Amino acid sequence: MIDLSKYSVSCLVAFLLVLFASASDVYASGDACVDLEVLGTYNGSGVVAVDVAVVGDTAYLADGAAGIRILDVGDPAAPVLLGSYLGSGSFYGVTVAGDIVYANSANQSFPGGTLHIFDASDPASPSPLHLFPSPDGGAGAVAVSGDTACMIDSSANGVFVFDVSDPAVFDFVGSYDTAGQNLIGVCVEGDRAYVIDQFTGLHIVDVSNPASPSLLGSYNAPGQEAELAVVGDRAYVANGFSGLHILDVSDPSSVVLLGTSDSHSASRVAVEGSTAYVIDDGFFGDLLVIDVSDAASPVVMGSYDSPGFALDIAVSGDTAYFTDGSSGLQIIGVSGCNTCAADLTGDGSLNFLDVSAFLSAFGSQDPIADFESDGSFNFLDVSAFLAAFGAGCP
Repeated sequence: MIDLSKYSVSCLVAFLLVLFASASDVYASGDACVDLEVLGTYNGSGVVAVDVAVVGDTAYLADGAAGIRILDVGDPAAPVLLGSYLGSGSFYGVTVAGDIVYANSANQSFPGGTLHIFDASDPASPSPLHLFPSPDGGAGAVAVSGDTACMIDSSANGVFVFDVSDPAVFDFVGSYDTAGQNLIGVCVEGDRAYVIDQFTGLHIVDVSNPASPSLLGSYNAPGQEAELAVVGDRAYVANGFSGLHILDVSDPSSVVLLGTSDSHSASRVAVEGSTAYVIDDGFFGDLLVIDVSDAASPVVMGSYDSPGFALDIAVSGDTAYFTDGSSGLQIIGVSGCNTCAADLTGDGSLNFLDVSAFLSAFGSQDPIADFESDGSFNFLDVSAFLAAFGAGCP
């Protein structure tokens, strides 16, 4: 590795220019690393896109006072409204399991809010099944796995477990008190519920006996945990200013931090395969696409700056759906990546444009220039970029 620590930034620029002048283009033999393309949007008068869930070609959009809009997104360029569930109040969250939709609203009838459960098998005419009011104001996100649903409730300091074998009944079975009052995220994987408290971190709860949930382990990182996704034995936690944390949760009594990826303010995360999609409401871009195949060294492959303020994300295949407030639902196509890290322009070749892009990103401390993934910007990143540039693309 080239030792550049004794050189000034001006020398660095000159060095990179010489590198370009002396090297011919190196061409990649595959798709560009990341191709973020706006495929379509759903917007219009009164649309305030807050939360989204996607199943197949159907998107369920939490749209404030307009309720839950059910959209056919088979043609992303022209989403079609299939139907709506109006309920009551302002809707801010939605989860889908099969044809059953779990939606959260805040309203005046119940000061805290209400969880709505409805059947959307006929999207043109959704059928209400059950209402679960939370008078104290804590009803929050819901996650479903098989016949078990877990709902977080900050006012009650914990997670409620329900038997949803008959969604119309929504039978309360048991609860677990996390002793935290800022519960904002929940995910269920098998017999475990993963609960996020903004200040006390991740709580892993055994719900194999739903009548008597028990704590298996916890993890509290610096920052303010906001949301998580769980895939197999890995948990991906959006951790505010601390970025994305990738955790090994195979042994919940001893959670291990595998790696991190910096962002300005990670607030939401979705994972598809070996790619994490992070909503970052900071100046690095509203949507970050991160290769997490090597958990110890995540790589930011690309970003998309939305026209509004990104709030939530769902991913299906090569398509990302994110809510953007008054700018509506944004539908973004995401191509594959050949992990050619030095191809910063994503055009399939290594040339002066990539050098220029690196210099610009390095100067503005954009995460894409943090080649060492250590949160700092120094000559080690420059050296790593040069090594990647010299190695060429697969």
